[in-house]
Amino acid sequence: MFNKLNQSILLLLLLAVLLFLTSAVLAHGVHLDAYVEGNKIIAEASFSDGAAIKNSEINIYDEHGYLLNTFQTDENGIVEFKIPVLEDLKLVLNDNLGHQAQYIVKRSKLPAEFQSSNPGSKMEAANAVTEEQLRKIVSEELDKKLAPINHDLDQLSNSGPGMTEIIGGIGYIFGLMGLYFYFKKREN
Repeated sequence: MFNKLNQSILLLLLLAVLLFLTSAVLAHGVHLDAYVEGNKIIAEASFSDGAAIKNSEINIYDEHGYLLNTFQTDENGIVEFKIPVLEDLKLVLNDNLGHQAQYIVKRSKLPAEFQSSNPGSKMEAANAVTEEQLRKIVSEELDKKLAPINHDLDQLSNSGPGMTEIIGGIGYIFGLMGLYFYFKKREN
């Protein structure tokens, strides 16, 4: 009986260690987000726990896969650059640990002045705005203004389990082990 109890305790400790190791591995994922602000694209690189990925490379590709430019993230994990072309852009993060993440900036997210094929003066554009165009412009401006908030919400949703969930999981494991011992004792 004492030998089986030792084996069960050892199994329980092994499960607890595996739980902690798994949460440490999950906290190490990388995340890349980008948004358009004016004539710039701002990219933010972070680990899944929210820590900035500093001094890492972000490559910018056009929609045909051609490398346009390479930038380094700053101390806050941020890169800012002017919009290079009027097409979809693929941003690829390569951190110093071998992890990779990517983000696609769609052409439709670029400001209206970048999407018109025949750019005229701003005065002409203001006089020729239809209701549908006005709705599109307002929508684009709202998207630009809400991009940092959407980024923060993405980071919150991508965060791993908190201490409450971890302790609850351990409690759940102890409860299952207690049930196991209870029914095992009833058999004897």
